[in-house]
Amino acid sequence: MPPADVLDLDRAVLPGWDGREGACVRLGVAAMGTRFELLLGGEDPIRLRGAGEAAIDEILRWHAMLSCFDKGSEIARVNEAAAQSPVRVGPELMRLLLACQRAWEDSHGAFDISVGPLLHAWGLREPPLSLDEARARTGMHQVELDATAGTVRFARQGVRLDLGGVGKGAALDSVALLLREAGVTRAFVHGGTSSVLAIGTPPDQPAWRVRLPSPPGLDLPPMDVDLRNVSLSVSAPSGRLSRDGRAHVIDPRRGGPVEGSHAACVVAPSGVEAEIGSTAMLVLGYRPRLSPTCRTFMAGPAAWKVEGEDDADLGST
Repeated sequence: MPPADVLDLDRAVLPGWDGREGACVRLGVAAMGTRFELLLGGEDPIRLRGAGEAAIDEILRWHAMLSCFDKGSEIARVNEAAAQSPVRVGPELMRLLLACQRAWEDSHGAFDISVGPLLHAWGLREPPLSLDEARARTGMHQVELDATAGTVRFARQGVRLDLGGVGKGAALDSVALLLREAGVTRAFVHGGTSSVLAIGTPPDQPAWRVRLPSPPGLDLPPMDVDLRNVSLSVSAPSGRLSRDGRAHVIDPRRGGPVEGSHAACVVAPSGVEAEIGSTAMLVLGYRPRLSPTCRTFMAGPAAWKVEGEDDADLGST
């Protein structure tokens, strides 16, 4: 999962927004190992709060579905039993797993939700596991998804799925749908500052603006990124460290921590694509296969490498 506090959000929330431009409702919740915060704007504060509380319930629902630490979660049930027989999952989880499988293929293994055993091998999950055994258990070629039957099966014992690299994006996509259906046209939602949903714009501003700071070890100027009706994800090899003190982001192809990359950011129409893209780009060191409208930002030794559309608006209006 990308580390927290990787974005400077001070410029995203307009300092003068005190109700003179309509109601402003702020809510927050702890989930998925971080803190989600919601800023909603509109005319009716009661309606906004109701939409915000429903959005929080949606975030918690995704947390309960994807948590590897809750034995009752849907993904924990898959990890426990899918090596013995096919496990039926709900349509939302199946759609997410299919998207992750396509991403694994498109990224040539750089994005891989079967990375669970490697997280144990590098001390990021308990109990510990030998690196050789973890490598043998990793790879989406060992995960059989039957979209028609709605089932998941593992080809061998010990395969473990971990959706920490995409779960926040999936939750934000559901939140976006819920807020729009509730009539919310102005919202800024983030999970741990590394995963962002932007709907509409702040009062009297053309877009929400966030700032990518220079990664540790580099001396780059900050990069301002404008967002409107899009999602953003940042991945960086910092935050929690593996047992040998190296980066917490694992390169599933090598079976070890990512080396050489400093930070990768993707702005995409959906949170899932942004999360998948930023993780794959950090591992690969270059822009992966993405929708043509996606914008990408890669921290290099001397400058930010920016690719994609200049328009801040990639999503629905």
